[in-house]
Amino acid sequence: MNGILTFSNQTNTHLRCNILFVRAGELHIGSENAPYPKKARITLMGAKEDASIAYSSAIEGGNKVIANINKISMWGMPR
Repeated sequence: MNGILTFSNQTNTHLRCNILFVRAGELHIGSENAPYPKKARITLMGAKEDASIAYSSAIEGGNKVIANINKISMWGMPR
């Protein structure tokens, strides 16, 4: 992901993906001043046998991965 992905505060959100790689972008779910008021889910899809991803010749991430080298921010309501 190279852009900015923000979950809407108006509805429950369910993101389904095989690999979530936040490279030059950002993922925001709520904020410190406005915690996410709904239900947010991220489900990593795929089979155990699926191909893995290599981020470089030295780093293999496997499959069903959340990889981050920029910014992921998640703020929820207090329980």
